[in-house]
Amino acid sequence: MQLIFIHGAGGSHLNWLLITRKLKNFKIVNIDLPISESIENYEKFFKAILNEDSIIIGHSMGGAVGYYLSVVFDRIKGLVIINSAIFDKFDIDLSKNEICERLYFSKKLIDDCKRRDYLMFKNSQLLKNHLEILNKFDAYKYIEKFLKKNLKAFHIIGENDKLVPIESLLKTSNLLNVIRNYFISECGHMPHIEKPDEVLRILKDIFIYFN
Repeated sequence: MQLIFIHGAGGSHLNWLLITRKLKNFKIVNIDLPISESIENYEKFFKAILNEDSIIIGHSMGGAVGYYLSVVFDRIKGLVIINSAIFDKFDIDLSKNEICERLYFSKKLIDDCKRRDYLMFKNSQLLKNHLEILNKFDAYKYIEKFLKKNLKAFHIIGENDKLVPIESLLKTSNLLNVIRNYFISECGHMPHIEKPDEVLRILKDIFIYFN
């Protein structure tokens, strides 16, 4: 079983390193999403990757991409989303400081985000493109096909998300009929960076469902 990690808007495979470096006995596929015309167009990008049984772990926008891929590819056996509001739209006109304030619960991480020139800020066109294709993605169009597949789906939620309302996260969970919501306290929109050990513990618990 391979694990496919999909980052959020403007992110990269580096977002997952605190998780992936500690996972053993799995084939890890950690990708960088390119600029695209639509989320549906990522089907071509993933075609060569999704040729064996897989579990997708997607953060935020990556959850929406994983949701779509779960509909069109048969080798996906499970979907784990992290702070992903697949059925909602997002503000795409935020300053760097506003983004940093909303990404994290920890003041230390917020301050660090403001000081550093992270990839999402260096390559603002990538972030802009990702948010644009996310906002035009009609997730409701695929919900019936997704539910018919009876995939095992789970949602990991940082309880103190200031970027996406908790109501939107729970709406996604309800629509996807997830097996379980896992809540992480004192954690914002980026649990895999803010609370990696807790996310890793949860993932190992989820993987038991696939044994």
